[in-house]
Amino acid sequence: YKVCLNHLAEPRRRRSRTSPIGVLLVIGPGRGRRGHPARLTPRLGVEMGVPVGKLEGQVAFITGAARGQGRSHAVRLAEEGADIIGIDLCAQIDTVPYPMATPDDLAQTAKEVSALGRRMFTQVADVRDAASLQRALDAGVAELGPVDIVLANAGIATMSLHPREEEWQDLIDVNLTGVYNTIRIAIPAMIERGKGGSIVITSSVAGMVGSSSHTPGELGYAAA
Repeated sequence: YKVCLNHLAEPRRRRSRTSPIGVLLVIGPGRGRRGHPARLTPRLGVEMGVPVGKLEGQVAFITGAARGQGRSHAVRLAEEGADIIGIDLCAQIDTVPYPMATPDDLAQTAKEVSALGRRMFTQVADVRDAASLQRALDAGVAELGPVDIVLANAGIATMSLHPREEEWQDLIDVNLTGVYNTIRIAIPAMIERGKGGSIVITSSVAGMVGSSSHTPGELGYAAA
């Protein structure tokens, strides 16, 4: 991964009482052999001298957890000992030209996390709807405990061969407003606990270099 890391801490006079919240911006997926997402397995971690199981007792809140990078994040963090609160829309957005995740996909993620001996709370929720997202997070916290890690991963790509003006708004609503909603509802409780935490935002290199396309979907993708 190409990343930009910024630690947000309390003012100097309060740092002794409050741990920092780390914000990690992930630019595009790392790739392993044959195009599979690159993963640091426990065995490889030992060989590299990287601690494994270092998230024991922590809880991660992941959006877009039903498949793809969201599932990969859930499984990887579970391997390190974290329990997972995972949400996904599990429905189709009209302007998205490919089949989106389903409830069965979300259940499969939970099954893979459970196979690692970790707990996963799942709920269908829409990152575009802050109230829906808050209810899902609150329910997950009630079952698994307070959140230490937030992964704002949910995102769509509406680029199609037959562009529609609605593509722009759907992209902004999910990929930008959805990320804002995810972080906004999670941060207050993390700060109140005073134990720090990590916030990871999945992005794209398109956000750094822009888009040469004039279609609403691709412009919205780069802007978000």
